[in-house]
Amino acid sequence: AWSVGEYGDPAVLEKLKPLLLDQENTVKTVARNAVDRLEYLQSEANAKEAQRPGIRAIWTLAGAHPGDTDRFTIAMAFIKGLSEQDREQVTRRALESASVSIQNAAKIATGTIKIPH
Repeated sequence: AWSVGEYGDPAVLEKLKPLLLDQENTVKTVARNAVDRLEYLQSEANAKEAQRPGIRAIWTLAGAHPGDTDRFTIAMAFIKGLSEQDREQVTRRALESASVSIQNAAKIATGTIKIPH
């Protein structure tokens, strides 16, 4: 489930959803993160072209693990590379997401919570 979420193709969502009902909590947790991240990409499919790097950065942050410094650094560089208006719009929409992992990624992007090490 994690690797499918990493691939970033929302077309696999329906194949992942049964894993949300798995008996193993670890499988359910990883599947939930993958589904949330893919649904986020799907919900942002019509975003402005200039915002796409920030959307991918939020997606990346939502899938990063504590201590994954390279991923955090690269994602934050993309966030900072957006215009102020685009950065505000991308992070606002992510903060409004039903997904806690997407919300937390937006909080990392805005500096509301610190990058875990």
